[in-house]
Amino acid sequence: NILEVGCDVGNTTYILGNAAVQKAKRVYSYEIDEKRIEEAKSLCRGLSCEFIKKDVYNEPWDVSNIGFVFIDASHENKDVALDLENAFKLVGKSGVVVIHDYGLVTRSGSSVKSVIESNEQYEVVQFLGEEKDWNNLGSGKVIDWEAVQVKLK
Repeated sequence: NILEVGCDVGNTTYILGNAAVQKAKRVYSYEIDEKRIEEAKSLCRGLSCEFIKKDVYNEPWDVSNIGFVFIDASHENKDVALDLENAFKLVGKSGVVVIHDYGLVTRSGSSVKSVIESNEQYEVVQFLGEEKDWNNLGSGKVIDWEAVQVKLK
C-alpha cells in the first residue's frame, strides 16, 4: 500500500491512486486541511484512496502494510527530518520513500536537500521530476531537483 503525506488538492493522489488500482493496493493520504481533503476526494472518486485528517507532526503515523511513502508536506528542516524518520519506521530498508521539493529552499532557509545531505543515515537513490529552474509558484528559491527517492544506508 501507499502512504501520501500532504495531499493538497489531490493531483499526486490521483496518479498514485491509478497506480495502486493496477496493483490491487490502496492509497492512504494524510492531510491537515479539511477543504483540501474534500477537493482531493472529488478528484479521486472511484479510486482506492482513503483520506485521513491528521497533523503529521503531532499525531502518530498509524497506517500499516505500507511499501511506498510519498512526502509533500512542510519543508521546514525539523519537519522534513520527522517526515523521513516516520516514513522509514513504516517501510524499513525494503520500502520506497520519495520526497517532493528536494531542490526548494524556503523563505526561512530550510530545504529537503539540506536535511538529507546533513544526515548520514540517508542516501539519495534517484533524482526525479524537473531539474533546476522548475516553477515553484513563488514559494522559495529552487536550487536542485524537484523530488528524490531516498533510502537508509
